[in-house]
Amino acid sequence: MDLELNHDFVRDYHAHTWLLHWLFLDSLNDDIQEWAEAWNHHRISRRGQADRSPRDLFVFSVIEDGVRGMARHVSEDVVDPATYGIDWEVFEDSAMRTHLAQAEEEGDENPPDEEYEVPNPPFTDDMVNELQERLNGAVDRLTRNMTVRRHVWTIALHICRDLELANGLDRCNSFHMGAGMSN
Repeated sequence: MDLELNHDFVRDYHAHTWLLHWLFLDSLNDDIQEWAEAWNHHRISRRGQADRSPRDLFVFSVIEDGVRGMARHVSEDVVDPATYGIDWEVFEDSAMRTHLAQAEEEGDENPPDEEYEVPNPPFTDDMVNELQERLNGAVDRLTRNMTVRRHVWTIALHICRDLELANGLDRCNSFHMGAGMSN
């Protein structure tokens, strides 16, 4: 959402979606895997019982209750069901709320939790290699810092615009379109 609001990302543009995946998909998958591993192995304190990780709790529950036994024991105390699952950080950001409201009004065809196919590159292999070489000299694509990742996006978008112009590619549904962009 931040890239859309502040950094010229247009999710409906094939070229932008490709660049976002090309830049960050592997890193994001690594981040997700690391988080899941950390979560599954962190210790949970339980009164009067041994500390266990979520993974241990799952395994012991399956052993004790069988595969379907867990469903009998699920009970979650939700203080206010009307507010359950709200991302308060986004809720308190008026620009994000406005952006989400506009996306809902427009009937967003690709909600964030919907899977879709990674698009093919809008460039030749040689152009993708040139993009890689130019980025290697300018930024750290493997960074985990979100501020730096936004910078990586901005630099990569500018390089793609340059490559597109230098190679005379069709500018329809390309890197040049979007609000507030300049050539």
